[in-house]
Amino acid sequence: MTDKATGAESNVPLKNPGPEVLSPTARLLEKRSLDIVNCINTRTFEVLFKYAAPAFIDSRPLAPGETASHDASDAVGYMRELAVNQPGLRVDVLSTLVDINEEQKWGTVWINILRTGTPDGTKMENVLRFRWRQTRNGWECVKHTERSQYHHFIPQFLLRNFAQDRSQNARNISGRRPRKDGSLRFISTKDGDLSSGPLSRHYGLKYMYRDIYATEQHGLEKKFSYLEGQAAEIIRKAKTTFLQPDATLTLTRTEKDTLRKFLFLMKYRNTSFGSRFDVPTINEYTTADKGKMAGYMRVRGFQTPRAVWLANMHTFLDITIDPRRTWHAEVRR
Repeated sequence: MTDKATGAESNVPLKNPGPEVLSPTARLLEKRSLDIVNCINTRTFEVLFKYAAPAFIDSRPLAPGETASHDASDAVGYMRELAVNQPGLRVDVLSTLVDINEEQKWGTVWINILRTGTPDGTKMENVLRFRWRQTRNGWECVKHTERSQYHHFIPQFLLRNFAQDRSQNARNISGRRPRKDGSLRFISTKDGDLSSGPLSRHYGLKYMYRDIYATEQHGLEKKFSYLEGQAAEIIRKAKTTFLQPDATLTLTRTEKDTLRKFLFLMKYRNTSFGSRFDVPTINEYTTADKGKMAGYMRVRGFQTPRAVWLANMHTFLDITIDPRRTWHAEVRR
């Protein structure tokens, strides 16, 4: 969450406001969005026609960088085909979030879902977004999108220090306004070209930390968010201090240890380690420690090197670094 007065990152997590504080319009749009989601379970796909605007767009991600857009009829046809190919498919709602602008007659409903019953037995967590607009015919759904989880290995609070102007009057070469999060200029390591792009879509990968076998597939990302919030406060303290002439920065031991953990995990979670561990079995693992890795996986019951990588990050995020160094034994368990 961002503090509107200072632009600073806050450690306060966003929470679902809950039905008791939602306005009548918010409750209405939340219910209708949930009706559309639940049609996967009830196989009553025609409910989409009841709420969709004539110009409704269903936008679904395909390969990286590709999106398929369909009207309501195509969307219903797609869901019917999906039900035939995956008869056990079920969608469970984990949480919802509603944002209403009564003055501009727009509304957005985000629904965090968990898909189960796929042919390969995997579970998948996604965020669906339903965009609503008030017309003469009442509130109509104008767009549905499926949001993929983009995980940054360089936190956005650091990248913002290098972002270009984010003012409302700035425009890019095409004449369009830039994204609110600003853009970055960078040199490609492949061809040496100077390019630019949105801050929120660089120095990260889709689903980099997702664990499809975990109850909470994005639990690791939430832990990283908490640590990044702590590190951001310390780094902001350092920046403010060094703006003063002849200033001296004083950190507590806890702050220093937080930075140690943060910097270590910045390296351990990057793409080099990610690609090293991202292999289906130990047979495809090619690093020099393959023998030790195989033995460790056998003793600890890990099925893939990636599972070891994810578990290690969970361990480092969960431990508390203490002066007596009891955390050393905790890491080795």
